[in-house]
Amino acid sequence: MKVLNKKVAPVDIIRIVVLIIIYVLLGNIPQIQQNPIIADATLAVNMIIVVLAGILFGRKAGFSVGLFGTFFNALVTGSPFEFAAIVPHLIMGWTAGALKENSNTFWASLSIILGHLLNILVFLIVGLISLEIIASDTFWYGLGVEALLGIVSINIIVGIYRLVCGKEKKN
Repeated sequence: MKVLNKKVAPVDIIRIVVLIIIYVLLGNIPQIQQNPIIADATLAVNMIIVVLAGILFGRKAGFSVGLFGTFFNALVTGSPFEFAAIVPHLIMGWTAGALKENSNTFWASLSIILGHLLNILVFLIVGLISLEIIASDTFWYGLGVEALLGIVSINIIVGIYRLVCGKEKKN
């Protein structure tokens, strides 16, 4: 099958579509999104899916899931935060794939920190959050806990995936 004049295996398209669907589903389950540190805040558990796509299936998959997963979730939720996160998430997914090509899963999983920092930068630029919010110790503590949970989750899920399905795809 050709996509944008490039040969793409159907299995690669199926993987990306499945990961996009999982991203959107996780982005809409409030029971697993409550931030234990910051009241009325949520954990962006769906960001894990973008990093997993990059680590397991390469930078193109990470980029695609970051772009389309975030875009479709933004359409479903109507959240300005989700619309603003499209570019940070595609960069995060691409970076996870690029890091995995040259290092191990742990280092690639740290790309979720890049995603969080880019989100904050874009949210500040477009006026979704203020400097007062990010000046709070509680904000950074909550974000740190979220990033740590993400890194641990990514490494556990990649380990389980490799046990069940074998080695990751090389791009």
